[in-house]
Amino acid sequence: MQELIEFMILSEDQPSTSLPHVYENQEVDSYKWNHANTLAFLDLYKTYRKQVGSLKIKNLKRMYEIIAEELQVTTKQKITVANCENRWKHLERSYKKYVDNNKKTGRGRRDFEVC
Repeated sequence: MQELIEFMILSEDQPSTSLPHVYENQEVDSYKWNHANTLAFLDLYKTYRKQVGSLKIKNLKRMYEIIAEELQVTTKQKITVANCENRWKHLERSYKKYVDNNKKTGRGRRDFEVC
């Protein structure tokens, strides 16, 4: 997991601010992630993942709520908790496919891109 985060993080210069509460009963809207928003998401994930289990962030659900709140403020777009969870699952799945493909012989090498 740490290798995935280190591989995808290019920049760690995102400001932290206090944010309004994200409601739990949000509709699951499809959100088109661009490269900059994905990098911002990964930076926030790296920052808050270490704090999961503490008094501030008790579980992953709360971590995704905080990340969604911060991304909504910085991007000025509606990003839900479900969007954040699905983005992480997609990135993890893509990275595993990339690693598995490059381990097999006779296959063309692939590059992993965060899009």
